[in-house]
Amino acid sequence: MQDVAREFPSQPLQPTLDLALTSLVALDLANTCEFKLSDDKNEFENNINSNLIYKAYKYAFDFYGEEALPVDFNVDTNVPLSRGLGSSASCIVMGIMAAFDVMKRDFDKKEILKLATKMEGHPDNVAPAIFGNAVASILKDDQVYLEEFEVSNNFKFLAIIPDFKLPTKEARDALPKTYSKEDAVFNLFKTFHGNLVINLWQ
Repeated sequence: MQDVAREFPSQPLQPTLDLALTSLVALDLANTCEFKLSDDKNEFENNINSNLIYKAYKYAFDFYGEEALPVDFNVDTNVPLSRGLGSSASCIVMGIMAAFDVMKRDFDKKEILKLATKMEGHPDNVAPAIFGNAVASILKDDQVYLEEFEVSNNFKFLAIIPDFKLPTKEARDALPKTYSKEDAVFNLFKTFHGNLVINLWQ
């Protein structure tokens, strides 16, 4: 049994949603997984259809044009699902990292980030899951740019977890399709302010 990943969820440092620049921080709350190669190809293919970690694992093989070797994952899920804590991002990153291990590829964080971003659609949550600490990221022309920040021990984080599930897609579908210039400027200011606070507390 190979222990391949211990990935952290991510949280916004300010109220942002699909803005040009997003700053998030990795918290010490983790999903962990172990995996082993499997001879049960049918079960493996069924898991690909229903499990995000398996989907990400297969996605990495497809990306490099290689045939996915069947595996069996044993996952310890500590991050609540559908609560905005980045559980899906951690699953995507774990699946891709497992694939890199099986394919004997170097654990190049930027390469893993590229694949995870393509699968997730944005780097917001997968970037801090890969790099840890606080990460400001931007996606432009299919290229991810990021800046890493050390988080001071002076910061204390509290996760308020609701007692109901709300998938990200449903939450975003409930929001307006467009925003006023005032709202955009306000959120960009909060982005700048959040990054400034991080720098001051380093």
